[in-house]
Amino acid sequence: MDQRLLVIDDSEELAEMIADHFDELGYAMDVAYNGRDAVDVLAKGFSGVVLLDYRLPDVDGLELLDRIADLPVTAKVIMITAHASIGMAMEAVQSKGAFYVHSKGEESMLERLTGTVTNAFAQLNLEQKLQSLEDQMGSRYSFASIITQSREM
Repeated sequence: MDQRLLVIDDSEELAEMIADHFDELGYAMDVAYNGRDAVDVLAKGFSGVVLLDYRLPDVDGLELLDRIADLPVTAKVIMITAHASIGMAMEAVQSKGAFYVHSKGEESMLERLTGTVTNAFAQLNLEQKLQSLEDQMGSRYSFASIITQSREM
């Protein structure tokens, strides 16, 4: 699987710092500075991990997270923000299936993000393998495949 990241953050400085960090680690990078541009990137069939700021100029991060769920994408979302409350973080993680990283402290944030991105890609990979196995098993053991035609019967 191509390891592609989409950074969505209205702070160009922070978005570029994150993109440069992951580019150096060998990830393919996309950057968007608002929700509208992010949806444009995602709608083109994005597959990978999305690093999503909670506060964007044109949309709330949780609202954009809902939009992402409605798009035909294969993605894990990591919410990143310095402004979030524990309640927002819990909502993103529990009800929306996102990961969460607090963005205070540049060096430690990049370390936390790197670990979380690695985990998100591992989860995506496992989900894709599971889907592949379910597809194989579904066709192999479908009702139609257990009915046979035999002269003896």
